[in-house]
Amino acid sequence: LRWVGARSYGIYLWHYPVIVLTSHGGISVPSPARSSLQVGVTLLLAALSWRFVEQPIRDGALRRLWARRQSWGWFSGLSGWRVVGITMSVAVVVTACVGMSSGQTRASASAGQPTTVPPARPAFAPLTTPLRPSSTAVSSSAVPAPSSPSSSGASTPASSSAPTPSAAAAPPPATTTSCTSVVHIGDSTSEGMISPSYLADPALRLDAQYARVGVTKQNLQVVGGTSVLETAAAGEQNAAQIAQQIKASGYNGCWVIALGTNDTADVYVGSVLDRAGRVARMMSIIGDQPVIWVSVKSLRASGPYSNANMQLWNQALQQGCAKYPSMRIYDWASVVQDSWFGSDQIHFTSAGYAQRGHLIADSLAHAFPDGGAPSAGCTVT
Repeated sequence: LRWVGARSYGIYLWHYPVIVLTSHGGISVPSPARSSLQVGVTLLLAALSWRFVEQPIRDGALRRLWARRQSWGWFSGLSGWRVVGITMSVAVVVTACVGMSSGQTRASASAGQPTTVPPARPAFAPLTTPLRPSSTAVSSSAVPAPSSPSSSGASTPASSSAPTPSAAAAPPPATTTSCTSVVHIGDSTSEGMISPSYLADPALRLDAQYARVGVTKQNLQVVGGTSVLETAAAGEQNAAQIAQQIKASGYNGCWVIALGTNDTADVYVGSVLDRAGRVARMMSIIGDQPVIWVSVKSLRASGPYSNANMQLWNQALQQGCAKYPSMRIYDWASVVQDSWFGSDQIHFTSAGYAQRGHLIADSLAHAFPDGGAPSAGCTVT
C-alpha cells in the first residue's frame, strides 16, 4: 500500500492513456486479460516515472541543472523568468497539439457513434445518433421506392418518376389498420425516419406513413441510445419508464416497439437483465394491447453490435411472442437489404429509412387490419 501510495500520482496520470491506447477507439468490451495488462503497464510506467522523474526532482535535480547552466553557452545568458516563459510556451504548444489531435479523433468518431460512455450504460459506445447523409437535404426523387427483396438480395430498380415509396410485396399492399392510435418507441435506428436531414419530403417520414394506413393519433418516442433498461445519459428515461408513463396516463391503443439493437449489445457486455427479461418487462407494461416488435439486423461480424447478437434478440422476440396473444413481430431482418445500411453497418441510408418507415406502417395494417381479425401467427413479413 505504501508503494502504491508513493506512486499514486503517476498511476493517476498514466492509467488513462494506457487504457485509450490499448482499447479499440478508447472503449472496448471488458476483458480480464486486457484489464490485467492495462493495470500492469500502468504500474510499470508509474514506477519508472517515479524513479527517473519524480524522485530526481524531489532530490534537487532541477536546482543542480540550473546551477550548471553556465556551461550551456547561449542558455547561460537567459534569466530565470525567460526560462520559465520558454518552458510555458513549449507546454502550451504541446498541449494544443494534443488537444487538436484528440478533438479530431472525437469529431471523427462522432460521425458514426459517440464514444462517450454514460454512467447508466455498460462500457461501450452507445448508439445515440445515426450516421449523417452526405447532404443535409434529400429530395424525394432521390429515394428509391420500396421493393421486394429478390433471392439474390438485390433490389428491383424503382421507377425514377415515383416521388414516394410504392407498395411493397412484403408485407402485402397496405389497406388500413384498426390501430387508430399508435405509440412508437424506438432508438437511434428510428431517428432517420423522422429526420428532415434524411427525408426532406415530409410524405416519406414515419408520421406520414402511419397516417397513410389510418393512424390518426401518434406518439413517437424516439430516443437515441436508449434500450428497455439502459439510457444514453444520466437523467434520461429508459424505454420501460417511457412506456409506464404513457400507460399510466390512461393510454389505450396500439404499440410499435423498434428496440433491440442496443438491448442485445447491453446483454453482450454483461447487463443484469437478459434478452427475454427485456421483452417480458415491456410486455408486462403494455399488457393485452396490440403491439408489433420490429426485428433487428446489422452487418457487423463481431462485437456487441454483431449480427449474431441481433439474431439472439430476434430469437428472444419469437419466444416472447408465443406467450403473448396480442404480440406480433415485423420481420424487418428478413426484408432489409445490405444496400440500405449506412457505413457504420447498423444505421441506414436515406433510402433505407424511407423503406423502413413505409414497411413498418404496412406491417401494422397487415398485423391489425381495419375491420378484420389480427393476423395469424407471430411473424408479419
